[in-house]
Amino acid sequence: MRRVFVASVCVTALVVAGGGVSAPTTVATYSCDQIGSHFSAHLAGDKHSNFWLDIHRDVFAAIPRETAMFAVWSFGRDGSGPVLYGWAADGRSKLSPRRCKARSASTPPAGALGPRFRVKDGWALGGRYECPQRGSIAIRVETVRKTVRLTVWMQRTRELIAVAEIAPGGGWIRPSKRCSERPR
Repeated sequence: MRRVFVASVCVTALVVAGGGVSAPTTVATYSCDQIGSHFSAHLAGDKHSNFWLDIHRDVFAAIPRETAMFAVWSFGRDGSGPVLYGWAADGRSKLSPRRCKARSASTPPAGALGPRFRVKDGWALGGRYECPQRGSIAIRVETVRKTVRLTVWMQRTRELIAVAEIAPGGGWIRPSKRCSERPR
């Protein structure tokens, strides 16, 4: 009986130490109706260091300050003001329940992306990529511990738009070569 007890304690210790259990991963895919003629895939080190995010404070109020953040948004249509589809920052993510609906999981498409652009928490630096593609946007959110990865593509054509990752300390984005870098 003692040998069985010792063996079970050793197996439990291996599992607790990480010998057989991987980090919990959550994956969700959303379909977002695009409002306006184009949308932005936007990475910043601090939302208040960025002109567009700062002047539309009320739209981006839920995003934590002084941390790297990634947002998918548009200027809206007919003077309606900016529309925030979703964001990730500080190990969290949120998609607009008014604009985005959960959908069955699908594998993100493969595609050619530009080089990585990186930021650190609190940096004034950022990158906004304006994407002229029209139609519904698919956003896949994968969370492993405190790291959030968002993959954005056009739902109908399956054209890959951007991949971004946000973790404690900073983040990066790889935008589509068809999206043009815009003033921050």
